Amino acid sequence: MLNYKPIALEDKPIINPLLEQLNCNLLNYSFVVQFIYRELIHFEYAFFQDFLLLKVNVDQREKFLYPVGSGDVFAVFDAIKSYSFERNGKLSLFQFCEHESHIVLEWAKRIEKEGYTYELIPARAEFEYIYRSDDLINLEGSKLKNKRNHLNAFMKSYSYEIERITSKNLIEVIQFDEAWNENREISSHSRLIIENMALQEAFCHYDELELEGIMLKVEGHIVGFSIGCPLNEDTYFVLFEKADRNYQGAYVMLNREFVKHVAHNYKYINRAEDCGDEGLRKAKLSYAPYCMNEVYYLNVQKK
Repeated sequence: MLNYKPIALEDKPIINPLLEQLNCNLLNYSFVVQFIYRELIHFEYAFFQDFLLLKVNVDQREKFLYPVGSGDVFAVFDAIKSYSFERNGKLSLFQFCEHESHIVLEWAKRIEKEGYTYELIPARAEFEYIYRSDDLINLEGSKLKNKRNHLNAFMKSYSYEIERITSKNLIEVIQFDEAWNENREISSHSRLIIENMALQEAFCHYDELELEGIMLKVEGHIVGFSIGCPLNEDTYFVLFEKADRNYQGAYVMLNREFVKHVAHNYKYINRAEDCGDEGLRKAKLSYAPYCMNEVYYLNVQKK
């Protein structure tokens, strides 16, 4: 029987090196993400043979990430299946990439002979948007003309500065975030509820998680901030980004300056998924992503 336990900060030296070896640019394979969302989607981990196993619990349904490690991955899938069926009577593998889907499908076809059925589902709402760092900095080409216009409008209208976020000035960001939230009516069903709870964890453990960020200031007053972390050797992840929309072009400026000041040494920027929100999808597509990280679910049941 697998022995899962909740992610904790003291697990970072154990889990992080394994995730770094995986070198994955999906956000759920970041220890930072696992930790700050641990109470929200209940990240837990276990070990089996030479594999790190990760699972979440969303809407009272357990979902299992693709195993991290080397060896007989089919044996790992079998162990996860036994564990999940004993607890739930079914299995859901999720957040695995397209290049891993053939391995998962090969295993699924094997267990068909044992009386199981399966369904492979592309999770479009969870596809992650990947951008070239150079594209977000330079904003070249006809597709990004509108972004350039917003950027130029900001630069002409305001006297601004960029300041790196540290533990010494973090209180400014916290106060801005509180005011930002107070000025919005956030429904109980908004994804911002979960994001804000994760952001509080990021604030509390900013240094321990080795987070990086910037503040965008106009005449000494903060009008936006962005915080992120590396995902792998060539991809940086934007965890949180908030700006005052009363300042035209603030989001475009913040987006560009974050890459320039924090993530310029990384080839790609992951700006997460759109969660099926049409407004958010339109906004992310407007930056002309280099590609989409397509992710899939495999649901398994008994015949």
